[in-house]
Amino acid sequence: MAMRWAGTGCGALVLLGPVGLGCGTGTPSGLRGDDGSDDGVAETGTNGAAAGQGTSDAAGSAASGPSMDRPGASTSARAGAAASGVTDVAELPSDWVFDEAELRSYELTLAPEDWEVLQQNARDEQYAEADLRIDEMTVARVGLRFKGSVGTLAACFADDGRPLCSKLSMKLKFDEYLPEQRFFGLKRLNFNSMILDPSLMHERLAYRLFRELGVVAPRAVHAKLSVNGESFGVFSLVEAVDGRFTDDHFAGGDGNLYKEAWPDTDDTDFLDSHLETNEAEADHSLLLQFHADLAAATDDELPGVVARYLDPDSLFAYLAIDRSIRDWDGVSTFYCYEGSTACENHNYYLYQHEDDARFTLIPWDLDNTFVPTTPLDEVPGWFEIPGDCSRRYEAFGKGVMPAACDPLLRGAALSERSGYRNGLDRLLSGPFAARTVDVWLAEWQAQLEPEVAADEHGPGLDEFHSALLDLASSVSELRARAELERDQ
Repeated sequence: MAMRWAGTGCGALVLLGPVGLGCGTGTPSGLRGDDGSDDGVAETGTNGAAAGQGTSDAAGSAASGPSMDRPGASTSARAGAAASGVTDVAELPSDWVFDEAELRSYELTLAPEDWEVLQQNARDEQYAEADLRIDEMTVARVGLRFKGSVGTLAACFADDGRPLCSKLSMKLKFDEYLPEQRFFGLKRLNFNSMILDPSLMHERLAYRLFRELGVVAPRAVHAKLSVNGESFGVFSLVEAVDGRFTDDHFAGGDGNLYKEAWPDTDDTDFLDSHLETNEAEADHSLLLQFHADLAAATDDELPGVVARYLDPDSLFAYLAIDRSIRDWDGVSTFYCYEGSTACENHNYYLYQHEDDARFTLIPWDLDNTFVPTTPLDEVPGWFEIPGDCSRRYEAFGKGVMPAACDPLLRGAALSERSGYRNGLDRLLSGPFAARTVDVWLAEWQAQLEPEVAADEHGPGLDEFHSALLDLASSVSELRARAELERDQ
C-alpha cells in the first residue's frame, strides 16, 4: 500500500494512500590511501583547475569528464549541453547532479578482488579504482572508498572487525587517478548511508533550510548506489565542501578553507592539519589574529570583535537554524574530553574570504538534527550567559561546556538580541514555515517511497512511514519552540 504526505496547513503531516507513485529517473588496481578526506583530515592540493580543462578521453591519462560525443551519453545531459553550447559534461553546471526532481542511480564497477579488499579494510578509508555509470554515461577510473571516520564508520564494526551495519557511507573522488578529471565540474561526491535516520530526510531538510535562508551550505539530494551489480539502496548525496565549492560561492573563491578549526587556538600545526585549500602556502595569520582578539577582549568588546570577523546577519541566521533544528553535534555544542581542559565543537567549515578580512561558517554533517529531546537539554543555550564556566554538564558520556563560555559565541550572545530575533523570524516566516516544509516532505516521500519499498538495505516502508510521522511531529514541536524563543 503506497502512502504519501499531505500538508494539513497547521504544521502537521498525515499519511494518505494508496496512490500511484513514480520518480525520475574497472581495472584491478589495489587500494590507494587517501591524501585526506572530508571526515576530519585535510585534502592536499590547492583549489582545482576550471571544469572541462582535461583533453584526453576516460581511458587516457588526464580526462575532464564523460564526453557528450560518446554513444551512450545521457539524453538529459545531452540536452543541457546543447542548450549551453558545450560538448563536454564536465563543462556543464553541477545543478544536473543536484536536481531536486531526480533520484539518479550511480552504478559502480570494480575488480571483485578489489571490492573484497575494500570491504575488509573499510575503516582504513583507502581508495580503489572503479568505473561509474550513470544515466547512460560512463566515467572511468574513479576513486571509491568508504567514509565516516570516527563517526558512523567506526560504529558499524564490532571490536573484532565484524560489520554491524547493512550499508556504509561511500565517497567518490573523480581526480584520484586522473588529476584533471571532473564530473559536472565536481571533484568529489559524498554518499551518506543514513542508517541512523529511517525517515531518510533529516540531512536533506537541514541543508535545505540553511540554503533557503541564505546561509552558504552544500546541496543535498537522494540517490541510489550499486556496486558490481549489488544495489545498496538509497543514500543522501551531499555536495563536497572544497575548492570547487568555494569558487562557486565566494568572490575569488581562493581563500583558506578550514575543516573544524575554531578561532580558539594558536597551534599552527593544528591549523595546518585542518586546512583544506592553499596547503602549499599556508598563511593562518588572520585566523590567529581572530583568536588573539577574542582572547584579549572584555565582555563589552566581544560583540564588536565578532562583528569584525563574521557578518552578523549570516552568523545569526546560522545560529537560528542550528538552534531551531537542535543540531546536537554542531557549532554550538562543545564536548570536553577526559583528561583535557579542551572542549571542541564539530561539523562545520570556516572559510576565510579572499577579498576582505572576514570568515563565513558553512554547516556540515547535519544528520544529528530534528530531535526535540536530548541529554543536552540541561545545557544552557548559546545565548544564555552562565555564571560558572568551569561547570561541565553530562551528555552522551562526555562533559559539555556551555556554548556562551566560548568567546566567539559569548560575543554573539552579548550582541543586540534583535539580530538573532530577526534570523528566527526570517526562518519561521520562510523555509521553516509549516506549509513550506510540508510541501518538501511530500515531494521527497513521493520520490523515495518506491525505492524504500525495494531497498533491502533500508528501513522498510513501515519504519519509513513511522519515522516520517516522528519527523513531522518533531518539526512541529521545534517550530513552536523557535516561535517562543523569537517572541521572548
